[in-house]
Amino acid sequence: MSEREVTIRTAVVTYFPMFIAVLSLVTSIYNGYLNGKFVDIIQRNFGRTEYLRTCKEIIDAYFFNKLFEPADRLFSDMNNDCVKTAQQ
Repeated sequence: MSEREVTIRTAVVTYFPMFIAVLSLVTSIYNGYLNGKFVDIIQRNFGRTEYLRTCKEIIDAYFFNKLFEPADRLFSDMNNDCVKTAQQ
């Protein structure tokens, strides 16, 4: 082996593991960054879901009352008629 080949081999053996370690470190940092982004997305989605659930409950309550309003009026009219009859 020539002196040049020995020098190149020594450099590769020394610097290649360092290069792999730096790539691993960069990958780990990027993974932490993405993890933080996903946590933010999930937290925003949870807040949006709670908001939509609240809106759905309000709409359900509105239409539930709208559906039974005629029946309530009928029963209140019947109750008023009974009270009037009892008072006479």
